[in-house]
Amino acid sequence: MIDALRIGASGLSAAQRGVDVAAHNTANAATPGYTRTRVELLAATPSRGVHGMAGTGVQVGALTRLRDAPADSAYRASAAKAGAGAAAAELLTRVQDLLGPIDSGLPAALTSLYDAAATLALRPNDPAAREGFLGAAGALARSFSDLARGIDAIGPDVAGKATDLVARTNTLTAHVAALNVEIAEATTRGEVPADLLDARDRALDELSQIAGARVGTPDAQGRVAVYVGSQPVVRDGASYPLVAGGTPGALTIGFADGQVAQVGGGSLGGLLDAQAKLAGIRSGLDELATGIAEQFNEVHTAGFDLDGNPGQALFTGTSAATLVVNPGLDARGVAASASGAPNDGNNALALSALRDAQAADGTTAAGRLGAWVASIGLTVSDAKLQAKTAADVTGSLEAARTSLHAVSVDEEMVDMIRFQRAYQAAARVVTVADQMLEHLINRMGV
Repeated sequence: MIDALRIGASGLSAAQRGVDVAAHNTANAATPGYTRTRVELLAATPSRGVHGMAGTGVQVGALTRLRDAPADSAYRASAAKAGAGAAAAELLTRVQDLLGPIDSGLPAALTSLYDAAATLALRPNDPAAREGFLGAAGALARSFSDLARGIDAIGPDVAGKATDLVARTNTLTAHVAALNVEIAEATTRGEVPADLLDARDRALDELSQIAGARVGTPDAQGRVAVYVGSQPVVRDGASYPLVAGGTPGALTIGFADGQVAQVGGGSLGGLLDAQAKLAGIRSGLDELATGIAEQFNEVHTAGFDLDGNPGQALFTGTSAATLVVNPGLDARGVAASASGAPNDGNNALALSALRDAQAADGTTAAGRLGAWVASIGLTVSDAKLQAKTAADVTGSLEAARTSLHAVSVDEEMVDMIRFQRAYQAAARVVTVADQMLEHLINRMGV
């Protein structure tokens, strides 16, 4: 009877533990990143008596988190790609927006300058034609400089975003390091720190998305190391903060000791990738601007203005951002004449003929400009496609892993009813054993 009481008591304890776990799961059904848990029940070690082995009830085993490590790894790797793709696509789209519609912007401004030169060739003495040519040249220079400054203005935004992301990364790595310590202490005591592990998993998910962080295998105490590239940002209970440095146009991510961080994914990696592409776009714009300016200057200085003076440079400036029409040039100074005669428009005709002038590779200035604009469109489209593909894959992986660890309220209700019935049955065992014991004590002397 004493054994029956003990067995019944173990059943009560196990059922109560099961109800507690199911209740905790149900309460967190809507908690982001929560992992459902299950209590493991084991038959207690039997006792050996006169009549052989006898059961001694139930034993409450370890708490099990229904979490799949490979699913987490796959999700985090994909989240790193999605974060990088989204960040790069956002910045590159801004460049495309600066270019405007395909039938406007730089290509249209260059075409207008060729057309204005052709009009000037027909009416070299006409002040309106001369002003129109200067106006078209100014519009082209402004198109180049406005676009260059617009691209340059993206640099500080990249630096600002990177600084914010680095700060968030450092907050998360410090949080993971602190959780490592708490988890190790709980594990050493033989406990399963499920809620602490959930908090760490949420931080690790965000670190993957922001910095492309890679998570190592947990050690015997449950601690994990976190890496950015091949360098640790968390190890045991210590974190190693990142530092954003460099200039707005040449951002660098490193550590406090000056070592460069090998960021290869996440939003930070996407910013660095976009920065490299922006530098290439900006360099290509400068090459186009100076090339077109030199081409026009060469022909313009070979002619004569309305007063018979040798032509001056049409454009000044050493880059797209600094390109302007020569400040010393007015309408009379436009070198439309090839001979010096006022009614000669042959030099203006030569300026118009630059439309078809081919470089050594067989391309025209308009063709090179069009190819540059088209390449940006292809770069942006590719970035958007990669971002969407990565986001779709990440969504699928998230749905798959959520199906493994998310709480099903229906399942928890079934478990609660099951443990409730087990509790009632164990209580009945205790009641029967108590009644038998009472009968034995009170009636033996009768």
